[in-house]
Amino acid sequence: MNGAGLLAGVRGFWERHWIEIVWALVFAVVFAVGADLLQVGSRLRAGIRHIKNRAAEQSIKQLKQRIKELENYRDGLAKYLSSDKALYLATLRIVMGVLLCVCMGEILVVFGNVKTLARVVQFKDVDMGMFQLFAICFFAMGVFFVIQGGKLASLDSQTKISEQIAKIEGEIANLQTVLDRQTQARDSMTSSSE
Repeated sequence: MNGAGLLAGVRGFWERHWIEIVWALVFAVVFAVGADLLQVGSRLRAGIRHIKNRAAEQSIKQLKQRIKELENYRDGLAKYLSSDKALYLATLRIVMGVLLCVCMGEILVVFGNVKTLARVVQFKDVDMGMFQLFAICFFAMGVFFVIQGGKLASLDSQTKISEQIAKIEGEIANLQTVLDRQTQARDSMTSSSE
């Protein structure tokens, strides 16, 4: 098969199956993001933290607020160092949230598919497809809880928790340095104007 025939075959395949290919790419991206978020040293979460830290450098007030957020996060992680029970209970709470979302979504799917329900309850002006839309929302929330649970469960050893706390403390120290520089610059400008 020559190059032109191969190109024509690929083009024909694309024309017949472009919707499936696009959906496959969307799901590939979603699963890649999910897989990255489930890791302790997630590059996406680190990038988001970096962006938030950079955005906080715009003012002293935002810097103080961001430092406080990071300190609260660090303290929450430190609780997991003292006892495995806290980690297990937090994971259990997330599992319960996933189960709740799945159950609510399934109930809404059933409501949307039961034809006699519309006559019994007399939903005259309600589109039964709305139940399925709400079900999708609950299933999506379930996926969110699963991602949160995966992030939490990835902190399964004391060393991983300690490494994460060290990273957060480094970010706090960097932001504190920026805050000190901005405070000194503001104070020097205030004293020079007097």
